[in-house]
Amino acid sequence: YKSELSKFDKKQLMMLPIIHASKELGDGLGYDIQSVDKNYNSIFIEVKTTVKNENESFYISKNEYEKFIEGSNHYIYRVVNFNIEERQGDIIMIKSMEELKNDYIVNPKIYTVRMK
Repeated sequence: YKSELSKFDKKQLMMLPIIHASKELGDGLGYDIQSVDKNYNSIFIEVKTTVKNENESFYISKNEYEKFIEGSNHYIYRVVNFNIEERQGDIIMIKSMEELKNDYIVNPKIYTVRMK
């Protein structure tokens, strides 16, 4: 799998504004990384990483899911087959709600329950 970001050469990639939003701006934004695409439009990326393969389930919060369906500039990057020692893995980009619905089964797993 090749990430769209791999179309940039290393020099270009180093010049892109990349913000580790969940670390620098706080968790709960619904995405981990804020950057730009090849046309320099803002993009928002939620990253899900596993040492397992692409068939392994992954979890997203309600907020992450809502941000993803909010617009065409939100993406989910699945890093699979992640090698912890080499810090490398394969990237699968989920670019749209249509792609998510066509290629994945999305099931709600956690509900909030409180007194009326």
